[in-house]
Formats: sequence, structure tokens, C-alpha cells
Amino acid sequence: MNYSDNSVYITGQGRIGKNDAIGSVYSIFALSLIIDRDTEIIEDVDCTAALGLTGAFVRQLMVGKRIIADADEIIKQIQERFFGTSRNALLTAFKDSVNRYKIEFK
Repeated sequence: MNYSDNSVYITGQGRIGKNDAIGSVYSIFALSLIIDRDTEIIEDVDCTAALGLTGAFVRQLMVGKRIIADADEIIKQIQERFFGTSRNALLTAFKDSVNRYKIEFK
């Protein structure tokens, strides 16, 4: 995928729980976001996940939403729809991404 010159790459991290399957592969849960700086729309998402379906679902929850204005909605969607063992790590990683974006661009 090609991104515009206005797109930025932001990451966030969350601690993986002891019972999380990805703990045998990764030491942290990492979330990567491509964001358009003018619109603040999340254009693409990737994350450390043991299963491809996890990444696809996380992508669906976030792509097309605005990193700041829709942050509460994204958090709510994660809480209400994502029941994987890495949910807390995902929430932490997303909140970390929002904070990093604010530090860099707000």
C-alpha cells in the first residue's frame, strides 16, 4: 500500500498478560497506525498477533476513524467487541498511540 506524504507512522505498546498466546512469540503487544495528519483519520493498522484474524479485526475497529476525535468510540468498541486475551494490552497500546500522536502533533 502506498501512503501519502502527509501520512505518519505512530506506534503504541501494551504489556501482554501471562495467559496470552502471543506471549510465547512476542514480549509486548505492539500497535502500528498510519494516520493522515490533515484529517487525523487512521488509514491503516497492524499489530502483533498470533493469529491473522486478530489483526484483521483490530484493523476493522480502527481504520477510517479519527485518532483523537474517535478515540473514546474506538476504546468502547474494543471493550464491547474484542474478547481476546490480549484485550487489555490492545487497549493500553491504543491509548499509548493516542498519547504519542498528541505529543508529536498537538
